[in-house]
Amino acid sequence: MSSLVILGSSSFLGKVFLNNVKDNFFVKAVVRKIPIDKKKYSKNIQWIKINTFNISSIKNILGKEDVVVNLIYLKDNRTANIKLINNIINACIESKVAKLIHLSTASVAGNVKDRYINELTLCKPKSNYEKVKMEIEKIVLSGLSREFDIGILRPTAIVGYGGKNLKKLSN
Repeated sequence: MSSLVILGSSSFLGKVFLNNVKDNFFVKAVVRKIPIDKKKYSKNIQWIKINTFNISSIKNILGKEDVVVNLIYLKDNRTANIKLINNIINACIESKVAKLIHLSTASVAGNVKDRYINELTLCKPKSNYEKVKMEIEKIVLSGLSREFDIGILRPTAIVGYGGKNLKKLSN
């Protein structure tokens, strides 16, 4: 039976996602530390604690035809992010998952003068964050030639508790 695998389930977005899981849907919630309030979530969520830097750990939780959602990003650590995404891609390939959905950011577009930005816009990342996120996207897209579907989401902002986006927008 295929499942939805959420890498980075303890992140802000991961928690919001898991709060909306219906009881008729099976989810593997992958975390570095199992939350103490896990009982407040659906009973169809299996909490899995792993070291995401160990490719074997990732492969052991993935099944054929799973849909994997990657929400993990390690702030200010290019090398670790590159190693992590390579491990995720390779584990997905070896496990024959159906799809990988990777969360990126709209800011990878960088310093673009176009009035409208879409998937065809040539990205010109400027900041280190934008450059690392763009590099990760390129690695994710390399999985396309390896026979599983890939989707990249680029939200413009995620507004949540403790976030600065809403404050910036309101100012």
